[in-house]
Amino acid sequence: MMVVILLKIILRTHLKQSNMSTKVEFELPIEEEGILVMIVERFLEYYPNATHTTTTNEEEETCMVSFTSDEFKTVDDVDTFACEEICHEFEAYCFINDGDNNLSYYYDEDDEWT
Repeated sequence: MMVVILLKIILRTHLKQSNMSTKVEFELPIEEEGILVMIVERFLEYYPNATHTTTTNEEEETCMVSFTSDEFKTVDDVDTFACEEICHEFEAYCFINDGDNNLSYYYDEDDEWT
């Protein structure tokens, strides 16, 4: 009985970890929504197999494009220098999250990830 419970716990933990994916997000003011297409094109130069979704938050007046890819499982797998270039080129904010770790980059503040 104890072995069955232990196996169920291990299986649930493994399933949670395998379902977690690292997400790279770029955020802009809502009036710059048209730039999201250019950010997608630029990001796909680095990660051609990445998939993306776009969202708009009317309340916060922001729009966002989110990327996932098998190429990045953790925040350490993401090319932060490429993300910084995109942020400066399009005046966007970047957020990288793998479920355990978060990184944020603000093009208009200190040139560092927090």
